[in-house]
Amino acid sequence: MKAQIENTSSIVDLHIAGTPVRARIWRGVTEKGIEFEMAVVRVAVPAKGDCSEFEKELLETPPPTYATKAFDPRMVF
Repeated sequence: MKAQIENTSSIVDLHIAGTPVRARIWRGVTEKGIEFEMAVVRVAVPAKGDCSEFEKELLETPPPTYATKAFDPRMVF
């Protein structure tokens, strides 16, 4: 599956293996047009890569807001 995703300003609190973590909500759409949301805990650029442009684009999102709803635990991998 291929998808295009876009970060949002929403932050949620998740519990992964009993450990609380904060995740940013990203919205996306698949090649076939199916819309979805995903909770991303970390995003990284390879150590040898130039992450300056990536960081610049990531900062274009408004400051985080904390979402009032949480993901259903059954949706967390």
